Amino acid sequence: MLFFDDYLIHKMAETLEVEARVKNHNCNLKFKQGAKELFYPFSARIHQHIVTETLRHEIDFRMMRKHGVIVDHFPVHTHERESIIQSWSEYRMRLQIGFLTSRFKDNMQPLNVIKNYYGEKKAFFFAWLMHYTGWLIPLSIFGIVYTLSFISIGADQNVAYDQMLNTPESFIYGTVVVVWVTLFNESWKRK
Repeated sequence: MLFFDDYLIHKMAETLEVEARVKNHNCNLKFKQGAKELFYPFSARIHQHIVTETLRHEIDFRMMRKHGVIVDHFPVHTHERESIIQSWSEYRMRLQIGFLTSRFKDNMQPLNVIKNYYGEKKAFFFAWLMHYTGWLIPLSIFGIVYTLSFISIGADQNVAYDQMLNTPESFIYGTVVVVWVTLFNESWKRK
C-alpha cells in the first residue's frame, strides 16, 4: 500500500494543473502549492484523481499486468466512506419521503457526502433514484389495491384472464399511471 502525504499531493496537484476551489471567492483556479492556504482542502474525489494520475505517470501498470507482476491496481477507500454509510442509514427514509413531499432540502446530508466522496454524477444519480423511489410508493399502493380487486373480481366471476384486462378498471389504472408519470417528470424538473 502506498501513502501520499500532503506535500506530495499539493506538489502533484500543481504539476497536474488541478483546479481547486478558492476560499474567499466563488471560483476555481489552478492549484498553486505556494498559496495552498487560499484554497479549500481537496475533496476525496480530487485527492483520488491526483494519486491515480501520479501513479499512472510514474508506473506502467499495463506492462506490469502483462508480465504478471500485478493482477490489477485500484485506490482504497478512506475513512470518509464510513461517514457515507452512517449518513445514509440515518437520513435515507427521511430523504425518500422528503422527495415525495417536497421537504427534501432538510435531509440532503447523504447526497452532499456522496457528492464530496464520489463526485457530482453519482450524487445526481442517487438524488434521482431517491426521488423515483419516493414517487413509486403511492403508485405501488394503488397498484396493490388494483391487483387485489382484479384478482377477487376474476375469482368471483370465473372470468378468463385475457377478458379481465378489457375492463373499465384497466383503463382507469392505465390513466392513473400516465398521470403519475407526468407528475413525476414535472416534479423532478422542479427539483
